[in-house]
Amino acid sequence: MAKLNSQNFTIESFQDQKSWIGKLFSPLNSFISQVYYAFQNQLTVGDNLYQEAKTLTVVNETSNFPINFATKFNKRPEFVFIGTCIDEDGGYPSVAPLLQWDFANGILSIDSISGLTASKKYTLKLLIIYG
Repeated sequence: MAKLNSQNFTIESFQDQKSWIGKLFSPLNSFISQVYYAFQNQLTVGDNLYQEAKTLTVVNETSNFPINFATKFNKRPEFVFIGTCIDEDGGYPSVAPLLQWDFANGILSIDSISGLTASKKYTLKLLIIYG
């Protein structure tokens, strides 16, 4: 991949357009600097993708479901993944847990989580991706 070089435009380089071009260069140079900075490993998932991360603590008992919460975006998610699932003792489930969920009126409802031990407390880190 080619290395980017940042260069600013100056009024001195455009003497014939000196009367009006300064107003263009300020926002243009600002934009170029932001893009240059972003491409120097400064792009972040949280700020640049249509997604959100959510941490939940839940005791796996049927009486605790559904778990409802408002989402960051008022749009039906395409995917809801469990990124991390740790029990209260710091252990992991023996099988990959799966969510059964639904979405309506800006609220994500988790109806059940399979693969978890009953009555045990878990901390879940979810990744919610929108299309």
